[in-house]
Amino acid sequence: MNLINGLLSLFYPTQCGNCKRYIKDFKYLYVCPECFELIKKIKKPVCEICSKPIDSVYTNMCLECVQYEKKFKYVKQAGIYDGALKELIHLLKFYGKKRVAEVLFKFIIENIEFEYINWSDLIVPVPLSKKVLKQRGFNQTEIIGRKIADYAKKPFLNVIKKIKETQPQNKLSREERMKNLHGVFNTDVSFKNKKVLIIDDVYTTGATMNEMAEVLLKNGALEVRGLTVARSV
Repeated sequence: MNLINGLLSLFYPTQCGNCKRYIKDFKYLYVCPECFELIKKIKKPVCEICSKPIDSVYTNMCLECVQYEKKFKYVKQAGIYDGALKELIHLLKFYGKKRVAEVLFKFIIENIEFEYINWSDLIVPVPLSKKVLKQRGFNQTEIIGRKIADYAKKPFLNVIKKIKETQPQNKLSREERMKNLHGVFNTDVSFKNKKVLIIDDVYTTGATMNEMAEVLLKNGALEVRGLTVARSV
């Protein structure tokens, strides 16, 4: 493997997407091992609902989860949306580097306890709109979600539809995000008495996860939880 990596770096010199140094070891594809090892993990204490890191050991919920009702029961994330992890998500999401999905999948299963995934009866991905799906050619969340479902031997149902075009969430405030996503997801499939795990790439305010959970609960889901590659803090 070291010989192969050496030949790759010699004939196909590639810069790390994060630090821009030339990669000598392609274990993590487009980022160097040094940057990958520096990815920030979710460390306790965290909010018991959304897993946001909190400063105090005297509370078990963040201010946002106290102020705003969440339709999902819990959500967990494998790491912090920064550095090499952010770069890998961007490479998959915006540059079509589909091989990155395997790296992100492995990162999830190494940092999220199996019991949390195994709790579910089935797994669903957050969908893209028809317009974005046509432009991108694939749904990165679906690719990662299928890998997780295969790993946990759970049914994977890509049956939630995004029925409206929306503005990019990263350009909006929390209140604008909630309004932007209100009523955008729909499905005709029954989830009666099913425990459902939602898969997404990045968790920011929870607006997407909340809207997805509401649709699932309206269609009979017993309980909804979430799992994402990263969270923004």
